[in-house]
Amino acid sequence: MKKYKIRLRPITFIHIGSGTTIDSLEYTFISSEFYRININQYAERIQGKYQKEFVDLIENLTKSDYKNARKEFINSLNENVKYLKKNNKGKGIISYIEDVCEDFGEIYNKSLDNIENQMLIEEMVRSPSSNMPYIPGSSLKGAIRTAILSYIINKAGLKKQDFNYNYGNSNREPKDNEIQAMLLGYYDAKSDPFKSMIITDSSIFAEKASIILSTYNYSINRKKKGKEAIMPMNVLKEYIRRRTSENNVDDFSVDFKMIIKEEMFHYEDNIKKESRYFKNIESLFTKESISEACNLFYFNKLELDYSKYFKDIDKTINLFSKDSIENEVDKNSKNEFLIRLGMHGHFESKTMDEFRDPSGNKLIKNKNLSSRMLVLHKNFYYPIGWAKCTIEEIK
Repeated sequence: MKKYKIRLRPITFIHIGSGTTIDSLEYTFISSEFYRININQYAERIQGKYQKEFVDLIENLTKSDYKNARKEFINSLNENVKYLKKNNKGKGIISYIEDVCEDFGEIYNKSLDNIENQMLIEEMVRSPSSNMPYIPGSSLKGAIRTAILSYIINKAGLKKQDFNYNYGNSNREPKDNEIQAMLLGYYDAKSDPFKSMIITDSSIFAEKASIILSTYNYSINRKKKGKEAIMPMNVLKEYIRRRTSENNVDDFSVDFKMIIKEEMFHYEDNIKKESRYFKNIESLFTKESISEACNLFYFNKLELDYSKYFKDIDKTINLFSKDSIENEVDKNSKNEFLIRLGMHGHFESKTMDEFRDPSGNKLIKNKNLSSRMLVLHKNFYYPIGWAKCTIEEIK
């Protein structure tokens, strides 16, 4: 058994969603900051006339004039939270505080008068005990797996037709899980070599390491038609901040523990696992091989983003440069690598090279994707999900 520490540092903003949206009645916006409120705790701890006022406001929300009722509820919540904060009584009620994008105040105030806008915010996955964001180990493991599978494909020079032929069924293409089994040489999920790799959830990020940002869509097709290339998606999400010269590196880094169980590379009769495409599967699970596979795969996807989608971007658009991402990672290093995680990391970064469609059910044929998602922060547009990892063995 070998143990490793992987340290991840965001290069651009990262969003890994919890699957939960934050409702407008669960937060307040005060003095350019976002306050996430534990409404249950709030309801239990307010007393006297404030409790009666709260009950009346809740009842009003169920009536026909929802717009004004919501506005009254939010205004009351704002005032009470200001009081709690000023008098240091917000513990347990204020779950956490975070910064917001520059136009959040404008969006927030306009939304108060728009009954159709629910003012929802997509939540980052967070620790139940601390309310601080973290990155699931499964997200990192999945990104490493994709890179290693693509590494095998490219080393063996495989094409789609190779799988059709080797699968031995001309009536249908092999499914994604069948391709992975052929590449890694396993016959059922229990014998998958990646069962040997265990990656814990990351440590939690530091306080205020997250920020709420607006999401934008950049389309090369709209640009070709003479239309506005960048359009707001009217979606707000919580993102992990990128590290800048203005903040402490350690505040925006998290650590994972990775365990490689070497005994899992053999069957019960001690026969070593191998595939027809790669003889020594175990050799792919070293820090050197993981770094090489991830750098080959993700540097290629970074180049694709900027050469295909951003090649002719309008010079009036301040796009975070490819060099700024590349220069963070030594692509020839034996213990550091580039990776892309989370939502809006895009299809190409989440799928084996040229071998499956976004649904993951069948091999891709001829995809002509034309857009990228970006976030706007301090007048710069950023591609989403890029991070640097360093990996060291724990003796």
